[in-house]
Amino acid sequence: MRFLGGEPEFSKLFRVAWHLGQHASMSEVVRNFVKGALAELAAPIHTDFATVVVSSWVAALRKHDGPTAAYDLIAELLQVCNSDEKRMHVIQQLYGGSLRPREIGELTQAEHDHLRSLAPLFVKNGRGPAFIEVVGWTLHHDWPALRALISRVLDDIPPEQMRLAIKFLVDAVYSAVCERNAGMLPQGLGPWVLDQLVRMPDLGSLGENLG
Repeated sequence: MRFLGGEPEFSKLFRVAWHLGQHASMSEVVRNFVKGALAELAAPIHTDFATVVVSSWVAALRKHDGPTAAYDLIAELLQVCNSDEKRMHVIQQLYGGSLRPREIGELTQAEHDHLRSLAPLFVKNGRGPAFIEVVGWTLHHDWPALRALISRVLDDIPPEQMRLAIKFLVDAVYSAVCERNAGMLPQGLGPWVLDQLVRMPDLGSLGENLG
C-alpha cells in the first residue's frame, strides 16, 4: 500500500491475487494466508484480496478436480470465516458480480442446495439484493424452487432495496439466458420476470437494464 499510495489503489493488485489462487493447491503459504485472513480480524482490503484468491483457488479446483472437490473447499472456507459478513463476501465473490455461468462452472446438487439455503443469512443482514445476484443465474436448476425462493426474498426485503434487487435479477437472468439456447430456458420465465418488474414504483430507475 505504501508503494501504491493507499487503499484506493490496492485493487490494482487483485490480478496478483487471482494468480496466487491458481497456486493455492500446491502452496501451503497461500492456503495459510487465505485461512488466516478469513479467520482473523483483518482490514477490509485484506479480506477483499483474500476472497479474490479464494475465487481463483475454487475455480482451479473445479476445473482440475471437479465440482465436488470445489464445493468441499467452499464449505471448509465458509466454516473458517469469523463473521457472517465475511461469509457473504466470499459467496458474492464466488458466484456474483461479472462472472458468467460458464466461468463459474457446474455446481453439484449439494452446492445448489447450500447456496439457496443462504437466503435467510443475506436477508437478515440487509443483503437480500446481493443474494438474488449470486443465485439468480442458476435458473436452469430446479426453476420452480428458485422462482419461489426469489419471490419470497423480494417479499421480505425493504421497499428501498427493491430497485437494486430487480436490477440484480435482470442482470442474472440475462446472463443465464445468454448462455443457453432459447428452447432450454424455463417455461414461463419471461412473464414471471415481467411480474417482478411491476414491484418497482419507477421502471425508469432501471436505466440501461430496462432495455
